[in-house]
Amino acid sequence: MTGHRTLPLRVPPQPGEALDSWLEALAARHRAPFGDLIQTVGLATRSGHTRHRPTRPQRASPPNWTIAVGDAEAAALAAACELDPVMIHALTLARYDGIAIQLDSTGRRVVRHRLWSRAKGSRFCPSCLRENDGRWPLFWRLGWAFACTLHQCLLADTCSACDRPQRLAAHPFRFIPQPGHCAQTGQGAIGRNARRCGADLTHVPVLSLTHDHPVLSAQETINSLIQAASARFGVYQTDPQPAAVALTDLRTLGKKILTETTPDDLRSVLPVDIIAEFQHTRARPHRRGDPTISNVRPGFGAPGRAALAAVAVTAATIALREPDHHQAGQALRWLFRPRRQPNGTVAAERVPLTDASPVLRAVQHASLAPPAPTGHGNTIIDITRVPALLWPEWAIRLSPTKRHHQQTAQQLAHVLTLALITQHGGGTPDTAITHYGGILPSPHVVRLLHSLERHPDWPDITTALARLARHLRARAPINYARRRHLDYRELLPEPCWDQVRRPLGIRPHTSQRRRWAQQWLFERLTATPADHAPPDFAITTPQQRAQLASHNTTKLTPGLIGALDAHGRDFLRRHGITDEPLTWHPPTELLDGLHLPGPDPKLIDIPRLHHLVREQQLTPRDAARRLHTTIDAVRYVLDQHPPPTPQADRWSPRRTELAT
Repeated sequence: MTGHRTLPLRVPPQPGEALDSWLEALAARHRAPFGDLIQTVGLATRSGHTRHRPTRPQRASPPNWTIAVGDAEAAALAAACELDPVMIHALTLARYDGIAIQLDSTGRRVVRHRLWSRAKGSRFCPSCLRENDGRWPLFWRLGWAFACTLHQCLLADTCSACDRPQRLAAHPFRFIPQPGHCAQTGQGAIGRNARRCGADLTHVPVLSLTHDHPVLSAQETINSLIQAASARFGVYQTDPQPAAVALTDLRTLGKKILTETTPDDLRSVLPVDIIAEFQHTRARPHRRGDPTISNVRPGFGAPGRAALAAVAVTAATIALREPDHHQAGQALRWLFRPRRQPNGTVAAERVPLTDASPVLRAVQHASLAPPAPTGHGNTIIDITRVPALLWPEWAIRLSPTKRHHQQTAQQLAHVLTLALITQHGGGTPDTAITHYGGILPSPHVVRLLHSLERHPDWPDITTALARLARHLRARAPINYARRRHLDYRELLPEPCWDQVRRPLGIRPHTSQRRRWAQQWLFERLTATPADHAPPDFAITTPQQRAQLASHNTTKLTPGLIGALDAHGRDFLRRHGITDEPLTWHPPTELLDGLHLPGPDPKLIDIPRLHHLVREQQLTPRDAARRLHTTIDAVRYVLDQHPPPTPQADRWSPRRTELAT
């Protein structure tokens, strides 16, 4: 006999029921041991092989039927029960693959470190079990299930008699299932035929919730999100995302909430009853095989207890339901604010938002901006009038003096521009990065932003950016977006360079000097790195960037700057730009009264600096040490106020003739 016979009794699966729950209901209806039913319907019990020796029943081992079944298994089970195989597949977690969980390449195992997926175990609602004759919905298997919206309660985690979680493995093969009762091994019982706990799960005490409780609202949001397979609520209304992306955002925030916050932090956003349950759950000792919270990396896996998942998801969902990322950011200020340790230092960020979507990153950046004044609303600026590199007069003051070696002044100036745009330009980091032509790759920008946001002076930095945004609304005379799109291939051609160099005594045949002048003028006109200049004079290596910095501090003179500025004005006129100044920056008086991490270039003694670099021939770095400031400030001052070139260094055709 090659096929499997049809079962004599029918027990149709309930809507949304899990496969193992339905199989147990079938076995109970036939009053048959669970292993006998499995053999009859042709399901695999070990490594894809069915059991052919009824006298040696085996305990089920992976693959787990409730995760997924093969097409042959689904066909055999459907034939035995006269059902459609599609209905069998719908009873497994595979229906949530790519939505609320992620399965591996074989489709038979859950990837537990993604989307808070659970490979085994299930929470439950005692009232639902009582009304459904002990049948278990598949949704309870998800890490996103923590409350019952029908009976308005928190889901139960364990049996109240043996205090063990449910459905960690298949029902014991030798026993007839008792739906609604605990099938775990009884206290003190051992062996294959050990007695079962058998406690009634329909009377397990759970935390009751009011009808308007935020935990229930959060669970309803999760239910709708998974059912629709896309996020279109709150901050996702204008930028809809797949369900997996929104759930990853919630998981990312949840990790941060479980790792970095205290009950005092949570009391500002959640009711006292769920906070008390949260504290009680966290105080439980962690036992092997018990789904309590890990004190080492809480939230990096699916929370094993409903109270933990409820607190993390609810606190995150409350903010993400706000209508835009600005309001959501303000609702999460309590989570993202820098946290000071007892010694006064700022605690390191333990959970960076590395997996966050562009929507969540925009929320995070908005959370770090100061609240808009009452009655004034958010300050929305025109991003076409903001340079790719924040004005150096501002970037030097807002940049930390002690930085990682890769966090150059240019990179931080760009990151500060993106922070200004995301907080006051109405855009996300990704849209800002696209607007500026991808000067820095997105992951690098996010990493630098995270580093800057953890600085102790970040509140004053955001206040400075808010003041800057208000000023830009009133006056921003240069359209930098228009300037970036001009054709710079004819910037300072050879004949024009000859006209510039001759009166200044610069030697002929100095193609490298002309290339540096083109790079300097390009950055001066566009406020964009010369890496994005035309290929003829673009910077392509770090060495060329260092050479340009050296040229700016040693070769620039007041006469050369004046001549290049004159050519720059003529270049803009030829392209129809006559209504803008050559350069401009917002007044630095807007920074008065703030505690900022960078030095004030206006405090540098310019004559002394000129003496150090001309007479003593110190490098800018050595001069910065002598003046107790930063090399960025020294380079900026020398760029704006270069020392005159000594007369002995000037070249002229007449001097060449006399020498010969």
